[in-house]
Amino acid sequence: MKPYEFDQFKDFFEYHLREKSINSRGRKTTLHRLAKKLGYSSPSTLSMISSGARLPTVPLLEALFKEWNVSDTNQDRIRLKIEIEQKQRKGKKISHLLAKYNRLTPYHKIDLKNYHVVRDWYVLVIKLMAGSSEFNEDPLAISQNLRKKITPAQAKKALQLLLQTGLLQRDPNTKKLVPTEANTETTHELASEAIRENHKGMMTRAIEAIEEQSLQQRHFNSLALQFESKKMAAAKKRILDFVSAFNDEFGSDTANQVYQLNVHFFEHTNQGNSNEP
Repeated sequence: MKPYEFDQFKDFFEYHLREKSINSRGRKTTLHRLAKKLGYSSPSTLSMISSGARLPTVPLLEALFKEWNVSDTNQDRIRLKIEIEQKQRKGKKISHLLAKYNRLTPYHKIDLKNYHVVRDWYVLVIKLMAGSSEFNEDPLAISQNLRKKITPAQAKKALQLLLQTGLLQRDPNTKKLVPTEANTETTHELASEAIRENHKGMMTRAIEAIEEQSLQQRHFNSLALQFESKKMAAAKKRILDFVSAFNDEFGSDTANQVYQLNVHFFEHTNQGNSNEP
């Protein structure tokens, strides 16, 4: 699962209280219910954490991890983020902790203000291509390498955009274009025209791959199942965990090819009541 980005622990707390604490009847857990479940006689402690007035104790933090099924990797990040927040409140140096935290955060989050970076499917693909030792930044070569799915003019504009947004930089020694971050992603669960257009572009490429690529180059399968919508949060978490683990196992900084993994999970029937993209 993608690490949840938060500035203060109260943000992390409120996010999980809102998104993950759902009882068997589908009702969201309140501070009162959560306090009772964790063995507190009143919600005052949780209320202070929710407002940012205090940080959790170690036992409380571990109880929250268990309650919200937080992964081991994210637990490490959160403990470190709390340590950073504690030292900030005391006016102590945190540079060494920030460096350690950044090593635990492999993904660079794209600001959705950079609309075109996200909207056009090929922009981030070109960024990945630039990580290859065989990358040729000539726009015509990029167009040909992308099976002529984009024009040289689009490739040139994408390179300019990646440089402007700092996702690509020129190596001072080799003078070659290189990515500034190995991995990039946008925020999940956020309605955005740019993200919708990116998904459409990637699904179009997938449809084309069915006809244009051999079975050795691609893999497609699908599953239709009866599903209870109250389990959606858990299903999304499982999918995000899978995508992260897949990238960890099969992603390569030295590979010269770029592949695309799309995972779709949506409703066939008309029982849902949300039009949220």
